[in-house]
Amino acid sequence: MSGFSAKLTCGGPCPASPLLRSGYPYSFTFVQENVPGVRSSPAISIASRNAGRIIVSVTPTEQQFVTAQASRQDALTLLFFLLAAFAFLLRSTISPQLMNMVMSYSTEGGSFPEKLHIGTYAIFLLLVVIATTRPIRLEGDEVRLFKATLLYSLLLLWLVPYLFVIGRAGSAGFIIDSYLVSCAAAMIMLALGDHVRRALGNVIVGMIVLSAIIGTIEAVTQHRFLPYPLVELDFRPIGLSAHPLALGALCTTAIGFVALTRWRIWVCALCIFILFIGTAASGARTALLLACGEILFLLVFLPWPDLSPRHQRQAKLLVLMLTLAGGAILIAILFSAGLLNRFSNTLFDQNYDARVKIYDVFKFVEWRDILLGMNPNELLKIVNEKLNLPFIESTPVVLTLLFGLPIALLFAFAFFRFLFKLLRNTPRAAHIAAAASILAALSNNALSSKAPDIMLLVILLLAYRKPDGRQTGTPLQGQPASTAT
Repeated sequence: MSGFSAKLTCGGPCPASPLLRSGYPYSFTFVQENVPGVRSSPAISIASRNAGRIIVSVTPTEQQFVTAQASRQDALTLLFFLLAAFAFLLRSTISPQLMNMVMSYSTEGGSFPEKLHIGTYAIFLLLVVIATTRPIRLEGDEVRLFKATLLYSLLLLWLVPYLFVIGRAGSAGFIIDSYLVSCAAAMIMLALGDHVRRALGNVIVGMIVLSAIIGTIEAVTQHRFLPYPLVELDFRPIGLSAHPLALGALCTTAIGFVALTRWRIWVCALCIFILFIGTAASGARTALLLACGEILFLLVFLPWPDLSPRHQRQAKLLVLMLTLAGGAILIAILFSAGLLNRFSNTLFDQNYDARVKIYDVFKFVEWRDILLGMNPNELLKIVNEKLNLPFIESTPVVLTLLFGLPIALLFAFAFFRFLFKLLRNTPRAAHIAAAASILAALSNNALSSKAPDIMLLVILLLAYRKPDGRQTGTPLQGQPASTAT
C-alpha cells in the first residue's frame, strides 16, 4: 500500500500458526498509523466469519459520518420547507367556492369533516409528521412562543367540544379553520429554523403580490379567473382570495412585511406599488385608507441604517414629499381608470349603513341569547327578516351572539394576548402591518368566518422576527437563556 502503514491485530484469540485461520472467533483489523506527509485514509476491518470467506468492511471516519448526517438533515429540512409551503398555499389559495365544487364546505348540509378546508387537514398532518420524525429543539424566545401557542390551542380545543355539546357544531368550523389551524401553523414555523421561517414568509408575501397582480388584471379586463357566486352592482376582483375585501386586506397586510424582506430596494418598492394598486383595484375602501397610512408610517417611523439622525430626517422628508406628490398623481390615474369608483359616494354609503345597522340585532334578541349565545341559523334569520341584510359583517356581533358575552370576551382576550406574544421581539414594521391587518379584518367578517387571514398574519409575524440571542450564543437582554426539546 503506497503511503499507508498497517499492522495486524487480533480481535479474538490469536492463532499459534502464522497462517490466517478463518471462522469465528478469529477477526483481524488493520489499524492505520499516521505517516507524515500522507493523506489520512479510513480504517479497514477484515472479519473472518465463514470458512474460506473473508469479509472486508470500510468504516467511515467521524468527519465523513458528520458530513453524511448534515446532508441528510439538509435534505429533510428542504423537504419540510416544500411541504409547509404547499400546505400554507393550499389553505390560502383554494377558495370556499372551489371547495364547494367537491364538498359542502360553506353550503347547507354535509357532514362536519366536509366543513374543514383541505389545507387545514394538510397543515395538521404536516405538524404530526414533523413532531414524530425529527427532534424539535426550541431555544431562547421560541420556548415562550411555544408555551403561548400551546396555551391558546388548549383554550380553542376546550371551546370546540363545548360548541358541540350545546348544539352549535356549525360554529366550531371557523374556530378550527381560522384559529386552531393558525396555532398549528405557528408550531410548524417554530419547529423549523430561522432561515426556513424567513423563506416561508417570502413565499407567502410572493403569493399575496401575485394575487394583487391577478386582481389588477381582473379589474382591467372585468373578468375573474376564479369562481365568485355573488352578484354585485360594481365589478370587484378577488385575485387568489375568496372575496374582494379579503384581497384588499391581504394586500394591506403584506405591505408592511415587504419592508422586512431582504430583497433589493427596487424589488421592495415595486412590490409595495403592486400591493397598493391591488388594494385600490379590490374596491376595499377601508383597506385602501389603511394602506395609505401604513406606507406613510413606514417611511416616517422605520429607521434608515447607515445614516445619522440628522441625515435620516432630511432623507425621510425628501422621500415623504416625493411619495405624497407621486401618490396624488397615482390617485388621479386610478380615478380616471375607474378603480376608485366606490369612493365617488364617500365612505358613508349603503355598505357603511349595513355595518352600523347590524348592531340593531340586539333589539330583537333576548338577554339569555346575549349571555349564553344562540343558534347561528336563527341569528341569520333575524338579520335577514328584521334588518333586511343578507350577511353579518361584524365580528363583535357574531362572537357575542354565537358564544355568549362571557365566552366571547374570554375568546377576544385570549386572541389578543396571543397576538401580543407574537408581536414581542418583532420589528416596528411588523407592528404597523399587524395593526393594519386587524383593523382591516374588523371592517368585515374575516375574524368570524373560515378565512386564512389570521393564519397568514401568524406565519408572517414568526417569519420576520428579530434574530434570537442564541445565534450569537448569548440570551437576549433581560431574558434568561432557556432551552427545551
